[in-house]
Amino acid sequence: MRSDFGFSSVDIHSSICLRIFRPLLMMECWAQIVKSKDEPAGSYPCTVHDREDVDGWIDVDLSIANKPKEWPLVETDVMSLRECGGNKPVLCKVQGYKTCEDAGYIATARCVSRCDPGLSSGTDWSISKVFR
Repeated sequence: MRSDFGFSSVDIHSSICLRIFRPLLMMECWAQIVKSKDEPAGSYPCTVHDREDVDGWIDVDLSIANKPKEWPLVETDVMSLRECGGNKPVLCKVQGYKTCEDAGYIATARCVSRCDPGLSSGTDWSISKVFR
């Protein structure tokens, strides 16, 4: 059976799809963030080596001593950083990384500066993936 329904232009089709799917995508992302806070999986110790403030963002250089076997680190990862002994996590996005010879990672992550819980050189944190 043929349907006579159609869109008069690509712009109208795009705007309808965005109005419908954007809220659903945001709800799914929010649900995964909440789940990652409730069910921490695969948390690894890391150390902040450097910090740089850039246009309302904080770029931090991290070293992760043990390369996580459960997940490879990639530049699209959203991570949760939690100070050792602290309970307030901060979300960050991996900007770049390098695998080290000693089976660890050196990574640069970007966080929003207004959410800074005290990222400073030489401090120890735990890191985990938000979206698994």
